[in-house]
Formats: sequence, structure tokens, C-alpha cells
Amino acid sequence: MARRARATALALLMAVALVAPGAASVTWQPAAATSTPDSANAGCAGRHWVGSWAAAPSDGGVSRPALAEQSLRMIVTPHLSGSRLRIRLTNRFGKTPITLGPVTIARQKDGPSVVAGSLRPVTFDGRPTVTIPAGEDVFSDTVSARLRSFSPTAVTVVVPDVITSPTEHYITRQTSYLSPVGSGDHAADSDGGAFTETSGVNGASTGWYFLAGIDVRAPRSTGSIVTFGDSITDGFQGNSDVVSEDLATVDRNVRYPDFLQRRLDRRGITLSVLNAGIGGNRILADGLQSQGGPSALKRYAIDALSQAGVTEVVVVEGINDIGQGHAGMNDLPVTYSLEGGVTAEQLIDGYRWLIRRSHRAGVRISLGTIAPSGGMIVPTYGNESADDLRREVNRWIRFQNLSDGVIDFDAAVRDPHDSSRIRPRYDGGDRLHFSPAGNRALASAVTLSRLTRATCGEGSTSRSPQPAQARRGPVQRDRPRDAVADLQ
Repeated sequence: MARRARATALALLMAVALVAPGAASVTWQPAAATSTPDSANAGCAGRHWVGSWAAAPSDGGVSRPALAEQSLRMIVTPHLSGSRLRIRLTNRFGKTPITLGPVTIARQKDGPSVVAGSLRPVTFDGRPTVTIPAGEDVFSDTVSARLRSFSPTAVTVVVPDVITSPTEHYITRQTSYLSPVGSGDHAADSDGGAFTETSGVNGASTGWYFLAGIDVRAPRSTGSIVTFGDSITDGFQGNSDVVSEDLATVDRNVRYPDFLQRRLDRRGITLSVLNAGIGGNRILADGLQSQGGPSALKRYAIDALSQAGVTEVVVVEGINDIGQGHAGMNDLPVTYSLEGGVTAEQLIDGYRWLIRRSHRAGVRISLGTIAPSGGMIVPTYGNESADDLRREVNRWIRFQNLSDGVIDFDAAVRDPHDSSRIRPRYDGGDRLHFSPAGNRALASAVTLSRLTRATCGEGSTSRSPQPAQARRGPVQRDRPRDAVADLQ
């Protein structure tokens, strides 16, 4: 039976009130948490839902203002295998209810074609279509289908009518496919001939519409790690002109969360890595551009803490708050928000809020240091003022005792000859984002042995760790072995 998430647009998009320019603190209200089925105490026997793949909705209609009477064949790469699954669809940014379906899931064969024998229908309360209220998510019925880790999977969703401002995840780093407007229902097609359009728009790898996640039934000893952040987590790779995306590595699954999942798999650690990054996202304010998504403070509950089986969140965010909000911003032709300049204390207040919110939910949280961006063409990201602010925030992250872990991504990727810049072989091309080698270095900075598994010891009745404030030990600090260390 389909279960509807209880978060509404109002709860998800609560306003974050920033104090007057130059002030040292931030005030806000937390977003309402979304209940996850199986969150009640259920003992250690049997199985529970665990996220295999996720994408945080970023906006409504930036890549395409409308979709109409057509089929969307979206390609995703799951991180956790399973034979019973459910799909999470979303109308998070919709202003009115929408109807979707039929929906199918299958293993990708090549391009838009799928393996015919793997194609399965997806139902909602036993029906092939579902109506999703504005601002809400829905889960499908359980589907018996084989989902394979790192095997590209096609989720096909039919749009039977006209939907304006469709909810999407903007940057996908994956090629998806659409049938033409007015072409109708091709959800059950295996040959892919009807899907004549690719999803990219204006040189950007867009195309995950209405699709927010896939969960699988897994043993209760299996959990999920949510990697939460901005374009560094999302996997964006830019060119030197900043505005364009380097498409050469699309479909190769070389984001840092992908590399982290491969490391876990090689070690036999039963954790699934879920990617909740949004390119352009900020902690304290909504993205400067619409596709940058709601602020971290607004979306944390729904995008991180509501994920099935979540045991820990790794947060790497803050460079966009700095680049779009420090005191030098008004020197640019475009006036960024956070007028007057964001301060280190404001960012630190944001991290403190995320930590408190995680611990109230009984979920561990690790903070990652902010990587360097010296030399970036946008000066407020790469100039001396920005770097000074980044270092000040990193000092607090490294030495605070509030989070459960610290991962020194900065030390892992900085140039040993100029600590304000990314090491050249890790630079994706724009001095801000990373090459596949850089993403691998980020993943390698994480100490796997201390990541939180789903607890299932004798007498345990919880699917996730006990509240951190009741069981915390020393903060685990992950630093690369070869980091020379600028720990001031």
C-alpha cells in the first residue's frame, strides 16, 4: 500500500530569517521531519527498508517549464542490491496536484532500451497511476524486481496530461531519455525506439523528473549513509568558463559518493551511500539560482533524515555561502544575497543547527572541511578574502567537539605548494570542482571503519543508533596520512 510522506511544501520551505548584515548569529525554524515507514521499533529479526539510490529535488521547471503527454525514461545507478523495492515519487515543488503513471522499472540494456525480461510495472495502492498533492512525496507499492548495485536502471514515468513546473533534480551526471510531447504511454516498451530525445538541456545533464529515491528490503544490519551537500557532493564537473558542465565523465558514476560506495563494497561493509547533494546549494540561504534548491536548513529533514535506514550523515557544504555571500560580493556585476557578507559565526551557527537536528533524530553526523577554491574565475570564491573565511570555518570544524566525526577533505585535495588551491590533478577544470581523481581522493579521506552501521545487537529494538548525546565518545577525526597540516 502506498504511504504518503507527511511533509508539505509549507513545512519543507519554511523561511530562514537572517539577522542584520554583519551580525554574529542566525535565527531560523527547523523544517518538519518526514516520517519513514519502519521508523518504529521493530527488533532485529527480518528486514527493513534501506535507501539504494536517492536524488534531492532541486527545483520546479528550470530545465523544462512543462512536460506533456509523454514518457520519461530516467536512468539511475543504485548502490544497494535487492529483490524487493519501492520507488519514491515527488511533487515537492508543484503548486497543484499532479497525476503520473503508468510507471515501470527495468535494467538498462543500451541507451533508452531495457532488458525485456527485467521490466516490471510499479503500482500505487494497486493502481497504475498516482495523484500526488502539491508539496508531497509518495511511495509505491512493493515491487518484486532484481536491483543490482552499480547496474544502470531505467525508471519510466508517463506524464498523461500537462504538468507545468515539474519537480526535478537539475544536475544528474547521467543521460536519461524522453519520448516527444504528445507521444503518450511507452512505459512498457523495451526497445527504446520511442525515446528519441535525451534529457540534457543547454549543455547540462538534467533529466531526473519526479523521481526522489529507490529503497530495497535489506537485513536490519544494513543501513545507509547520506552524503549531504552542494555540487561537490552532487558530482558537478565544470569547465574553465564556470557556466558550462564538462560532459566527458557523464554516465561513468565518478562522483565522490560513488567512489565511497565502491570502497565500502570492497570491504564488505553493509552500508548504502545516498547522494543528497544539490549543485549551488547553500546552508543559510536558498540557492542563488532556482536550481540551487532550498537552503540546507530547510531541506535537511526531508533530504537527509527521512532517508530509509539512515544511520549517519556526512555534510560538506559552505563554499557557496562564502562565494555568494562574503564581503567582496558587491564588487561583482551580479549582487548576491546575504547582503553585507556572510560571517564565519553565521556559518558555524548553521553547522550547530544541523548537528542538533541530527542528534535529536538519533542519527550521527560528520562534518567535512571546505576544500580550497583559489584561482576560481569568480573572485568571491577564489580571492584572499574568501580563502581567509574558508580557513576560519575549517578551524572550527576541525577542533569542535559537537559532531560525531570530522573528515578533512581540505587536507586531502589541496595543493601542497599552495594551500589556497586544489592540487592540479584533482582540479576538474574550474578551480572549484573536482576531476574523477579528485572525487576519488575525497572518498579516500573517509575512515571506513568508524562509519555507523545499523545497530542490531542483542536486545536492541531500534533500526538506528540511539541519540548521539546519550552515547557519544570522542569525535572521530579523519585526516589523510600524507596531510601536512595546516591545522591552524
